[in-house]
This record gives sequence, C-alpha cells and structure tokens, in this order.
Amino acid sequence: MAVRPEKFVMTNLVRAAFVLIACSVSQTCASFSFNTKDLVLLVNDSTTLTLTLTDNVPGNTTLILSTNHKDLLTTNITKIEVTNSTGPNIWPIELFGHDAGHDILKVDAFPPSIKSSDAFVRVTLQHSNELALVSVVVGWIYFVAWSISFYPQMYENWRRKSVVGLNFDFI
Repeated sequence: MAVRPEKFVMTNLVRAAFVLIACSVSQTCASFSFNTKDLVLLVNDSTTLTLTLTDNVPGNTTLILSTNHKDLLTTNITKIEVTNSTGPNIWPIELFGHDAGHDILKVDAFPPSIKSSDAFVRVTLQHSNELALVSVVVGWIYFVAWSISFYPQMYENWRRKSVVGLNFDFI
C-alpha cells in the first residue's frame, strides 16, 4: 500500500509543529513582577515598590511603566532599559500619590516576548486611613439597617396572612 504524498506532507508538518511547540514551551521565559499586587497609599505620600526580573533576558528590552490616571499617581521612573540581563534584577520604584482614587501601575515590555502580565499593582489612594475606616463602618451599618428593614413588613404580612400590598412605612 503506497502512502499518498498529501498525507506524507501533512504528517511531517504535524510532527514538525509538535517538535517546535515542545521546544518553545520547554524554554524558560523571563517575566517581571512587583513585590505586591495591592497597595494603599495616602494622598501626598510616597512609597517604594520593587520590580523584579525573574530570568535572563537575551538582547535589549525596554520596560515602560504607565498608569491609567496621570493625575492620581506618578512614579520616579517611567522607562527602564534592560540590556543582556543575567539573572534576577531588582529595581526600586517610588510612587507618589497626588489625589484620592483608584489607579493601576503596569509594566509593558518591548519586545513583547517577555511576560509582563503579572507586573501590575492596584493602588488605592485615600485621604486618611481613619476616613476610610469610617466609610467602611457606615457602609456596613447601612447594609444591616437596609437588610433588617424588611422584617417588620414580613411580620405584618404573616400576622394578616396576606402579602397583598406594600406598606411604605417600613422602607
């Protein structure tokens, strides 16, 4: 039985693709990450994060640090040049909070062959820790009050053995 040329070519292509994928997966890929994923920062205050490169980078790589809101958060470094890195590198990055809100600091690597999807920090900028605590407590009190506000109406409906009508005195 003779093998058709189309099947022979297709079989070899599948084998070559499998070998290529297996070789590319087995290589270690450099990646960047911050020492934390969530950060609380006060307005007009600063803190230092650590950006870490986990593996060797062959060739030149440019790291761009960016935020979603330029008016909330700034960094002392916006661009890092990495040239033929050998081993773990660590960069301290200072953050400064300008106004209250939420922002994300992320790192994009060029060329994009380096994994930078873990290189981000969610930053919550607030005026004071005490004000944030008061806000959380008031929020929970409101939630509990709203949740129990329905029980008198439910009791009245049970006592009347009817659910017809809604009495707005309990809302």
